[in-house]
Amino acid sequence: THPGARGVIDAHLDSLGMQRHITARCAHFSLIPSIVASSLLVLTTGRQYCERYVEQLPLAILPCPVPFPRLMYYQLWHARTHHSAAAVWLRECVKAVASSLRKE
Repeated sequence: THPGARGVIDAHLDSLGMQRHITARCAHFSLIPSIVASSLLVLTTGRQYCERYVEQLPLAILPCPVPFPRLMYYQLWHARTHHSAAAVWLRECVKAVASSLRKE
């Protein structure tokens, strides 16, 4: 995202009177684990995303020192595709897979 952009993590930290210091941004989210592995940076994101990289890269997943509520994910689509049979099918597939993921 653009510099200064704020998200749910920042909003939660604000509510606790805290803030994070973002020192790097990357246009391609899938490159971030490699960047983190070759630096002293920390990535703040969901555990399941990180789990796929710990076997491949010198990374460690650590518990967050600040309690966070569960992350909520949403599907968004343009109104033009709302009734498209293909788009409805894809959204339902994504929903089914997401629902099947473990809940911690």
